[in-house]
Amino acid sequence: MTKSFKVSILTIAILLCSISISLSQSNQDGYRIDITLEGWEEKEAFLGYYVGSKTYVEDTAAVNNGRVIFEGNQNLTSGMYFLYAPNGIFMEFLISNQRKFSLYTRQDDLIKSMIVTGSLDNDLFFNYQKTLSEYREEAQKYSDTYKNSTGRDSIQAGEKLIEINAAVKDFQRSEQTKNAGTFYSQVLAQIIRPEVEEAPANYSEERKKDYQYRIYKSRFWEGTDFTNPGTVKTPMFDPKLNEYFDKLVYQQADSLSLELDKMLSMEMDTAVFRYLVVTLTNKYATSKMMGVDAVYVYMIDNYYSTGKAYWIDDATLTRMEQNSERLKPLLLGQVAPVFRAENLQGETVMNALTLTDKDYKILFFYDSDCGHCKKAIPKLMAAFDELKKKNVSADVITMNLSEDRDDWTNFLATYNVTGQNLSDLKGVSNAGYYYYVDSTPQIYILDKDNKIIAKKLSAEYVDDFIMDYIKANE
Repeated sequence: MTKSFKVSILTIAILLCSISISLSQSNQDGYRIDITLEGWEEKEAFLGYYVGSKTYVEDTAAVNNGRVIFEGNQNLTSGMYFLYAPNGIFMEFLISNQRKFSLYTRQDDLIKSMIVTGSLDNDLFFNYQKTLSEYREEAQKYSDTYKNSTGRDSIQAGEKLIEINAAVKDFQRSEQTKNAGTFYSQVLAQIIRPEVEEAPANYSEERKKDYQYRIYKSRFWEGTDFTNPGTVKTPMFDPKLNEYFDKLVYQQADSLSLELDKMLSMEMDTAVFRYLVVTLTNKYATSKMMGVDAVYVYMIDNYYSTGKAYWIDDATLTRMEQNSERLKPLLLGQVAPVFRAENLQGETVMNALTLTDKDYKILFFYDSDCGHCKKAIPKLMAAFDELKKKNVSADVITMNLSEDRDDWTNFLATYNVTGQNLSDLKGVSNAGYYYYVDSTPQIYILDKDNKIIAKKLSAEYVDDFIMDYIKANE
């Protein structure tokens, strides 16, 4: 059994579970969606839609003898919509420029029994799903053999799954090409990924990989129409957007910011622009990846404060700008803020960073009552011991943000905390504010010039990070 077979089976599972959609602008006034499900006994149903990974309700209507009609005077934005009812019925369909159509099927066989009237996109959409269902049924037979057999039978089943996988890809590409100009075709573009280009034979292995990566990346968004608001109203857009920024863009703040500018400078619908700005800003505001909070700051400075994010009210903008200003001094490469605190003797230390002149300072912000802090501190002390064994010039500055002296001293004694131990018993330290400690514990690592080289690092990785940093800067 080869590794390639296993990968292919995973791929085909993804392909066969994909659902397609179609996109285009409105040329009809209002909407009327007439849906009949034979055998359906529901009394009420909902018309919903996607915006990225989230779902919303657009309309509600009564169900009579398995038939429900959603209608209104407004023009619905193109995208993927769905029928939902409390008994669990869930059926997805497309709305594009044809907003008055009917769907007729059976409750026990939604896809294969579907009859579409008045909507080319939905006719294509359900026929696509019927074909995928056939591929899925064929693949299931070979998948069972592959998993439950050994030797030649398993190998042959794996080979057959690879063939089916290739057939699915060919079918999707053929559908996209022959139905160019439809919303259906554009959504297929969100499902399909570019083929990996064969690099010239005379290239070195490294150059071949670089060549393939660049071609693949340049073709990643082919077929996606950013001028259509329905582009972001599908459940496939968010995964593709995250795949692009997580896997095809170098995970460094400047590279990410450059790629954001490149995408947001394209011609696009205002609703798509708004969605991208908000989604990508939130992505990097909440990311746990070290250093990419600089992307959030970049977005605030270049899109919100400049007025490009026109939808933001003044109060929200002020809060975002304040958060950005607090983050700026804490970005990687910045000189760490000076903070005051109290030592064990009750003396005020005006600049805690002067307590040690080691090449590396490990700042540990915690609350002596915090359960996560109690788990982290032994790991930090173990990392500190490892650094000392390796003769690394490093020291720990622990900063307790609680105001109970007994809790603090018990914490230090219980966990044998060494280093420079400080606290905020009088509640006058500015450490929590300047270092944006909104949760504990938090770790910052500074170099000999007090520049921030790491932050929000897990305690068990502190020694590895410093050793890697030393090697990288030798």
